[in-house]
Amino acid sequence: MKRFNWFFTPVFTCALLSMEADLAYAQDATNQQVAGADSKLMTGGAALGIVRPLIERYCIACHGEQTQTAGINLAALLDQQPLVRNRETWERVVDAVDLGKMPPAAVPQPTHRERQAFAALLDAIDHFDYSTIDNPGFERMRRLTHREFDNTLRDLLAADFSITDRFPAELTGSSGFDNSANTLFLESTLMERYIAAAERVVELMLPDEPATEAQRRAQAMVFIATPGKNLTDEQAANLVLRHFMERAYRRSPTNDDVTRALDQFRTAQQSGHAFAESIKMVLQAVLISPKFLLRIEEAHETHESYAIDEWALASRLSYFLWASMPDAELHARAADGTLDDPNVLAIQVDRMLNNPRADTLGSIFAAQWLGFQHVGTRIWLDPIDNPWCTDTLMT
Repeated sequence: MKRFNWFFTPVFTCALLSMEADLAYAQDATNQQVAGADSKLMTGGAALGIVRPLIERYCIACHGEQTQTAGINLAALLDQQPLVRNRETWERVVDAVDLGKMPPAAVPQPTHRERQAFAALLDAIDHFDYSTIDNPGFERMRRLTHREFDNTLRDLLAADFSITDRFPAELTGSSGFDNSANTLFLESTLMERYIAAAERVVELMLPDEPATEAQRRAQAMVFIATPGKNLTDEQAANLVLRHFMERAYRRSPTNDDVTRALDQFRTAQQSGHAFAESIKMVLQAVLISPKFLLRIEEAHETHESYAIDEWALASRLSYFLWASMPDAELHARAADGTLDDPNVLAIQVDRMLNNPRADTLGSIFAAQWLGFQHVGTRIWLDPIDNPWCTDTLMT
């Protein structure tokens, strides 16, 4: 045993000295990086390069993959780029370190200089260059909001009245916006309303004898072909339904979509319904289809950035600027594949902003962003403290 101890003791001592030297070297390297962080604005990557070893040394033990104290997993956050994605969490972390609340008193503490280095991370987040982002993220499937639904039916069938006036109240997400995918799911009770709304709008806007200008416009929008000596009922139905579905679905219908619609048309005719009535029955089915009620984008099996297709781009533009479906011009540019051309895109955006429908940017987007959508309805500002807020503005 004495020979065993005599042999291993110097080896173990050398190993410890070597480890201490390595740790000292790593500490010196970190100190040099920390010193370089003083009074210098850095990119997120450079700041993270300085702060990462400090987080791994002082924070991961309590806020790692296994522990996640207070629900914070810094190991995962370090890998989620850009850092601005988790800005609020990083602000909490940096504030806790800066105020000396973290790490806890019972564990090794960072030096004053090291604590200051954490501020470099927050500076990099505050001055993040958003122009470097080419991937805003995948748009999750969601249904149309009530206002989008009304506006879409207005542009699709010239409906000049609110279809959703008796729908359940819309929920608002934590973001403050009512078009958050987290709240826009399909409930069974809401589906019943959609079915009734489809029947109502088709019957009101496509009567056998149109009496109003809106009804005449709806007829012209839908019945782009009628049976005659050059067209059979099925040929005319094919043209009418394909055209309607392309507008309603906001992209080209698939062969299965067209086949299913024509089967429904034949079934209606075989039951004794006339051409127009058979078409209207199919339109009601189209208006409760998930392809109409939901905004769905095709996902790609990749973690790399990729360009969305023309149809998705057209829908993103129209529902952001107009809260409604693409119009004929935008539809045409998506169909011919030119919408993603920067010059064409700029022209389309300018054209859309000059359209009265772009007022929804103020009445919906800005109102929810700034929180004034309920002023005059749920909220009345005190005229003494707010003399600018007249009765006219409040109503």
